[in-house]
Amino acid sequence: MLLAQCVLDVAYGRGGVLFPAAQRVGAAGEVVGIDLSEEMVRAVNVEARQRGQSLSARVMDGERLEFADARFLPVLCDFGLMFFPHLDQALHEFRRVLEPGGRIGVSTWQVSQADEARAVLDDLGLGGPGEPGWITHRGRRPG
Repeated sequence: MLLAQCVLDVAYGRGGVLFPAAQRVGAAGEVVGIDLSEEMVRAVNVEARQRGQSLSARVMDGERLEFADARFLPVLCDFGLMFFPHLDQALHEFRRVLEPGGRIGVSTWQVSQADEARAVLDDLGLGGPGEPGWITHRGRRPG
C-alpha cells in the first residue's frame, strides 16, 4: 500500500487506472479523477460507491486544472493524451500540480493508426479521422 499519497488521474474514462490507484493508496491517501464527461463522472462515482472505494471523480478540463501547485504525487493519464487539443498546455498543467520529485505516468499507443484508418475510410468514401484532438471538438466530424 502507498501511504498518504495524493494521486491525480486525468481523463480517467471508465477508471482503468483510477480504481486500482484508489485500492493501492487506501484510506491513508487521496485519489482524484477528472474527466470532461459528466456522464462518465456520474458512472464512476456510482461504481466507486458500489466498490466501497473512496475516491473523488469530477468534471474538469485537463488543460485547465483547478488545483493548487505541487498538490499530487503522482499524476496519471491512461490513454487520454491524444484527446487534448493543446497537449503542451495539458502537460504543463500536469507538471504544475505535481509535487517536487513526483512522477507523471502516461500510456498511449506507440504508433498512431490514424493514417491507416484514414486510408480505409477514404476508400469507402467516408472520409478519414481528423488530426489528434478531433474527437474533442463538438460538432466536428472526422474527415
